[in-house]
Amino acid sequence: MKQVMVLRDVKALKALLNKWRSKILQLLTVQEYTVQQLAKMFGINPGTVYHHVKVLQNAGLVEETRTEIEKNIVMRYYKAVAREFRIDFNNIAGKNDIDVTQWVKSRVEGLIDALKAYNIDIPKENYPEAEGLITKFVNLESKIKEEVAPKNPEILKNTDPSTVKDIFSLMALYYLNQNEQYTKLREKLLNFLKKYETT
Repeated sequence: MKQVMVLRDVKALKALLNKWRSKILQLLTVQEYTVQQLAKMFGINPGTVYHHVKVLQNAGLVEETRTEIEKNIVMRYYKAVAREFRIDFNNIAGKNDIDVTQWVKSRVEGLIDALKAYNIDIPKENYPEAEGLITKFVNLESKIKEEVAPKNPEILKNTDPSTVKDIFSLMALYYLNQNEQYTKLREKLLNFLKKYETT
């Protein structure tokens, strides 16, 4: 299982625009489940869950991990292909799909609006500059994180998943800070945000 997968495909992103698929994928990043288990957790029809799982699987976000037979019924277990999914805002937004383009734009604007919770209030006229900086920063960070992988994965085979996650976070930080383009862009973004910090 990858730690980070960057979504560059419109099909993959469109699969996540549905609230049930988004919730299902979130659960499957933590552990494997059957359609029946997911249906019970959400209180919805197993047929509906099966449809959503198949859409996620066809988009390359979920995979079948194993099967078990319980009372003569084949139980298929599914899990996400990565622990974290990130969006390549530039490449996805560049596709000719109005729904996706609008979703990406509202997602970035929502992020800028949410900065107010941290006393960073960017005026509307400065949103284009903020959008440009944030999308460049997020895309570069995602690209670097996607490439972080253990050189000797067999060492981590029997390691606790939370430890694997912590090790990944540490190594991602290490690689991010080794990248000169990233450190310059981070500094630029931090200076930009500092200008709009309120007390």
